[in-house]
Amino acid sequence: MRPLIRFVLACCFVIALMRAALFLGYAWFTIGNPLDVYHLEAQMVHLAWRVQHDRVMYPDWKADPHVMNVFGPLYFLIVGGVGRVLGAGLEGLYAIGRLTSLGSALLASLIVGAASGARDGKGAGLFAGLLTLGAAPLFGFGVMVRADLMADTIGLAGFLLAAGRASRWRYTLGATLLVAAIFTKQTMGLYLIAAVLAAMVTHRVRWGITLGAVSGAVTLAIIAAVSLTVEPLFARELFGAAETPILLADWRRTLARLGQFGPELPILALVGMVLWTVRRQDRAPSLAVLAGVVLVGAVVLAMKSGSDLNYFLGLRLVAALAGGAVWGSVAVLLRASGPIRPRIALPVVVGLIGLGACLLPSLDYSHAQFRSSRSIHGYFSTAGRPVVAQYRRIFELAADPGMRILTDSGMVAAHQGDRAAFVDPWLFRILVETGKIEPTAIRQRIESGDYDLIITTKDLFDRADPYDSYGFGLPPELAEAARRRYAFGGVAAGLFLYAPRAPADRSDRE
Repeated sequence: MRPLIRFVLACCFVIALMRAALFLGYAWFTIGNPLDVYHLEAQMVHLAWRVQHDRVMYPDWKADPHVMNVFGPLYFLIVGGVGRVLGAGLEGLYAIGRLTSLGSALLASLIVGAASGARDGKGAGLFAGLLTLGAAPLFGFGVMVRADLMADTIGLAGFLLAAGRASRWRYTLGATLLVAAIFTKQTMGLYLIAAVLAAMVTHRVRWGITLGAVSGAVTLAIIAAVSLTVEPLFARELFGAAETPILLADWRRTLARLGQFGPELPILALVGMVLWTVRRQDRAPSLAVLAGVVLVGAVVLAMKSGSDLNYFLGLRLVAALAGGAVWGSVAVLLRASGPIRPRIALPVVVGLIGLGACLLPSLDYSHAQFRSSRSIHGYFSTAGRPVVAQYRRIFELAADPGMRILTDSGMVAAHQGDRAAFVDPWLFRILVETGKIEPTAIRQRIESGDYDLIITTKDLFDRADPYDSYGFGLPPELAEAARRRYAFGGVAAGLFLYAPRAPADRSDRE
């Protein structure tokens, strides 16, 4: 039976290796994409730009302009700080932010591989490290200007140090990283919760209480100090994500995507919890606690409207550690002397086949994303060059302080700097529709024809697929005002341009 077990285990390794290779290829083609990714990066680039240019990081988003920052500051301080040192423009900030995310993903792979290798052997460490790459949440978010990956990497490193062997320097560094993770993305408080609970279940109650109390006190002290000095709205805005409503339909859609493209993530996390709790040779109650907290936390946090697979980026790390534990258990079985009894070998073979089957959907997804990124890269490198040139001309218009532009394209708005009415169109629309923002000033400027141009990513006058049903567009009340006061002026680079109507034309329509 040993040859069969080795063969199936080797198949799992090959699948993990192929996924990792496809992700790295995807990253290679995506890192230099000259345009925004999924309408999600511009807001983050704008926040880094604010750091680069010494602007307030946490402005009052209820006032015009409506710039909402619900993220911890650390990622943007790094990206904006590096951008300042290098004298980078917005395109440079895109590249710096993407490289920071990719570097965080690769660093997390090394951390997981080292931790798994120390427990379960070099083969397990290599397998676990590969499993962290190619997981479905990495596509899109793995090479994107977002704080998620950096926050998860810092949080995991802090947990492993704080929950590991007793050592003053390990505990101190671990606690420091756990606090830093919170100031990168607030939801990374999950790792601090997991570390405190892990200390409790491993009979280090005093350390758990100390860790929770000191980390909490330091976090609150930093928030208070920053709020009282440089950022008056810092404390309020750190909890600003609570302004986003919970939509169960979006939650079910996100969970369905996870089941379709990344079923191995929750399954491996549950398998790891069993191995680390039940099997004597694999006992690691700290890791079992981590798996439970991250799994439950990811599922609950994904209920927030607008959430996607990025909330499961941390789960991929836990799943990879569990995959290393599975590898280590099988390796021990293979090294044991004497024949392997069928009643043991058969469940092992079936389990490994199941693991490989769970990895196949993400392999297929990885391949599709790789091909798409290569196709986009090829287009922008050849036939799409005129399109990029058109975009850059529009960016130049947006950057001109003499041009008054309203746009639902975050990519265009980011080039307006302080003059942008908003940079995150989806969030702005949600806040308007839920009554948290009253866009009176913007509506008045539209009604008065004060904007030289309105630029949208979808046709305002589309009857077949109405603009008002488009989630990334202007709120319906602003779109209706724009339709009354502005006329279609043309299309450039897939963007729709509208200019103020002549007075006669306005009166005819009224």
